[in-house]
Amino acid sequence: GPDLLVAPITQAGQRERKVYLPAGKWFDFWNDRVHEGSSWIVTPAPLDHLPLFVRGNAIIPSWEPREWVGEKVPEELILDIYSLEESQIEFYEDDGWSRDYEQGKYNLLTIDQRRLRDKLTIGIGYKHQGFSPGRKSYRLRLHGVDLPCQVTWQALPAQDEVTAEERLTRNNSGGRGNGSKDGSSHAGDAGANQLPGDAWTYYDETRVLELVIPDPGTAIRVTVLLTLR
Repeated sequence: GPDLLVAPITQAGQRERKVYLPAGKWFDFWNDRVHEGSSWIVTPAPLDHLPLFVRGNAIIPSWEPREWVGEKVPEELILDIYSLEESQIEFYEDDGWSRDYEQGKYNLLTIDQRRLRDKLTIGIGYKHQGFSPGRKSYRLRLHGVDLPCQVTWQALPAQDEVTAEERLTRNNSGGRGNGSKDGSSHAGDAGANQLPGDAWTYYDETRVLELVIPDPGTAIRVTVLLTLR
């Protein structure tokens, strides 16, 4: 898709590659180094991986590797979010093998993110929900963020679900939040659950925050308050 740029090696023994990056910011998939677009760069190309770059604001869904469809039920949906400003995607899922989707047994999720100064909000909702995937949690990997001082999540009742476009309009409206770095609450986060420290990990060298959120089977909102450097 448009969010991934692959630069394959075409010559035997080649250990680096000159790559042109289109306009925007691009993350090196392997080390999270950020490059400015509209420019040429020279990137390493060792034997164990090929040059791969991710466009800023991309949301990349994935599962743990499986040998074949149906080998096991994926209990965790992984979302790599390369947050700069705001973006949204749709994610389709069904059982992967039958034609039950013709009877409406599938899900169409909307996933969006918005970053405003020290506040990053992720929303996951359903445009259509007709399939039970057996999912227990979401693993969010937030790239290019500062150390968090507070992480909260909230399950939203079905009647409160809104479209991704509506969430992007509502979330973080009004600018900087009211929370403090001591973990006090932000306006608009009433009823949210604070994520314990053992449920998230921050990798300072690459500026990646990894956190695990339970899947309640309905829409959720995750709010991350960042300690700006």
